[in-house]
Amino acid sequence: GLDRWEDAARLAAEAESFAAAIASPTGRALAAAAAYARAFGRLHAGDAEGARAELGAVARAGFESGVEVGERIGLDALLLGGHLDRQAGRRERALEQFREAVERLRDRRGPDADSLAAMALVNAGHCLLALERNFEAGGYYERALARGRASGLGAGRAAAANAALNLAALLDDE
Repeated sequence: GLDRWEDAARLAAEAESFAAAIASPTGRALAAAAAYARAFGRLHAGDAEGARAELGAVARAGFESGVEVGERIGLDALLLGGHLDRQAGRRERALEQFREAVERLRDRRGPDADSLAAMALVNAGHCLLALERNFEAGGYYERALARGRASGLGAGRAAAANAALNLAALLDDE
């Protein structure tokens, strides 16, 4: 928040080393969070490819931690990794990541889960649209609209609005 990226990278590396020494699920989740911070720092420094390369391991570590905070780090890593893959034109890989996030959130409800699911769903829809799989994209947009509305959160509502615009454009084309 203070735009002190070099200090943040140093602290993230220290935190990751320290957390890795904690032999517990929470320690593993904290190590994943520090690794996510390192990847985000790379992205800020203009190394999108380096950040993208790290995010898969961050997601796995977060999910394997077995605790809720690790799960959230894993979901954030999937969403950011999918976004970076989509920007780089790796639509199939991006779609895989967004679909994994959707699947992990399938049975979870509540403002946070619905908001994250809406973001993953709308981005999966964008990937499908770019792959000219419009019918599938429409289904993802419909689900994003429902989950985003249910979330009540700004990010979820924004994803719902985005889905609604794309869904309207798809229906108009039909």
